[in-house]
Amino acid sequence: MNRKLIEVRNLNFENILSNISLEIFEGDFIAIVGSNGGGKTTLVKLLLNILKPTSGKIQYFENIKNKIGYVPQNATSTDGIFPATVEEIIKSTFINKTSIFKKISNQEKDYINFLMKSFDIENLKSELFAELSGGQKQRVMIVRALVNKPKVLILDEPDI
Repeated sequence: MNRKLIEVRNLNFENILSNISLEIFEGDFIAIVGSNGGGKTTLVKLLLNILKPTSGKIQYFENIKNKIGYVPQNATSTDGIFPATVEEIIKSTFINKTSIFKKISNQEKDYINFLMKSFDIENLKSELFAELSGGQKQRVMIVRALVNKPKVLILDEPDI
């Protein structure tokens, strides 16, 4: 039997979501479908603790609250003003784990390189994120989400 990772009970948020209940188990693949404006992204933001529910409960098991990878809905849209490279975007996931002065470990670097090769973006390491195609940007953001080896991966309207 797979272990329960997240349980949502009677979740409400303003007038957008009403009485949502669900369970997410290890190994589950879940799709949330609905019309535009139906609250899909709001539910994702509640699961990520970006928003607080009006009422109801979200319970996290096995300390996964900090082990959720996330690729946002508009991750591939940039205006070109932010001059970050692919490598900088991917490594930015470590900002919460490290101070400005702590370097990323060799093991973390090796894993980043493994993921970049697996998603066929290793040759884009020094390219500016804003100059990539939409598909390349999507792969960069997926790699960024996978770098911390999440137990849950949330993709909000992925273009894959």
